[in-house]
Amino acid sequence: RLDAAPTGPVSIAMGCGADCGASVPVTPALAAAPVGEWRTLAIPLRCFARTGAEMGRIETPLAITSEGPLRLALSDVRIASANVPQDRCGTP
Repeated sequence: RLDAAPTGPVSIAMGCGADCGASVPVTPALAAAPVGEWRTLAIPLRCFARTGAEMGRIETPLAITSEGPLRLALSDVRIASANVPQDRCGTP
């Protein structure tokens, strides 16, 4: 649930050790989300793999970074199959 719109770029990342990991910009998805309403954001794992994450070595399954203030609530975070287009990387 987005509690306040982001004021700068926001990314979701997965890490697999030193110099290993990838991030996906999610600012467009957050900008399109209504404040105060629960939403689901699904990001295909291939989006992380394409940009440097070695999926067999993941140590940090979720990291959120923001270049400005960001207020959100998370619930039911998981790595699971989702019925979304496989090229949909952080877009609404």
